Amino acid sequence: MKALITFNHPGGKNVVLPVARHLLRENSDLELDFVITSNLKELEKDFQARTKVFLFSEVVNSEELQILNWNQYEFILAGTSISGNLEKVVIQEARKNKIRSYSIVDHWCNYRIRYEEIENTLDSMPDLIFTPDDLAKHEMTDLGFDPSRLMASGHPGLGQIGIHANPISNSVKEKILSQLEIPPDWKFAVFISEPISQDENTDSLLDEKKILSDFITSNLNWLEENKIKLFVKLHPREDVDKYNFLSIPTIPKEMDKFEVVQSAFFVLGIDSMLLLESSLLEVPTYSLSVNAGGKLSIGERLGWVKSFSQRERDLILTTNISHLNKDYLCHRDSLLTISSILQLS
Repeated sequence: MKALITFNHPGGKNVVLPVARHLLRENSDLELDFVITSNLKELEKDFQARTKVFLFSEVVNSEELQILNWNQYEFILAGTSISGNLEKVVIQEARKNKIRSYSIVDHWCNYRIRYEEIENTLDSMPDLIFTPDDLAKHEMTDLGFDPSRLMASGHPGLGQIGIHANPISNSVKEKILSQLEIPPDWKFAVFISEPISQDENTDSLLDEKKILSDFITSNLNWLEENKIKLFVKLHPREDVDKYNFLSIPTIPKEMDKFEVVQSAFFVLGIDSMLLLESSLLEVPTYSLSVNAGGKLSIGERLGWVKSFSQRERDLILTTNISHLNKDYLCHRDSLLTISSILQLS
């Protein structure tokens, strides 16, 4: 049996790759072709003999995809993006060739943009879309998606957070503090950046550079008085010099993001998936979205993330989260749910 896996942005990889791994693990006769935009380093060596990678730009046309042997695929599984059209064209080709097509939504925003090349057409709809929860399913239905082609499956990325749920050791924390050159009596906080202003198709008008700049202007004295050093965690699609104008150090990209987050005093951002993961890992987590004039982040809507304010800022110094946020459990079985549909349809 052979199938095609496609994703472009890290968010799509975050939900699709765990499913691909599970399918390979459970089906020894399965082979997968990956149609993606960057090299796949994360796949275990045991699986590499049964996989082949085809690298494309994030913007493609039908002719470019004809190097693939479409007749051999049982199904395709796609991530989603709000820029580029790779996943969309793959879905369109699957439909032309009468191949079952599935897609996983990785975030609670920009739904229609993920499934249409031509505005207001939903011209890149797969046979079935897996949504992270009922909230996303209801929101998509309200936007005109056919509810019979939506299934609330859970979020495979968030379902994997249990792997990182155990508190990290003191030695790991000391290693992180040493790498970041944090003085012995200081702590550090992390701003999770995301390229909102770079994505032309996003439904947000926020600018992450201005948001961070305003935060620093308002809170620099408080940070220094309480011996908290602020770092920026860049999104994989962001350039290393993006925030040079602020003279704020960035977390080296090679550092494990979960180790960094769990070593931080607190984490803040706008509406990144890493804010949800941070909350699930017991780290005090805050969104600056509302403060910047934006709408509630999904973390705030789910009740996992708090809106940053002066009152919350003062509470940070005494915050002690003593138990794991068990909300990830509702996503834990998403791998089984999605995999069973792919194999039984």
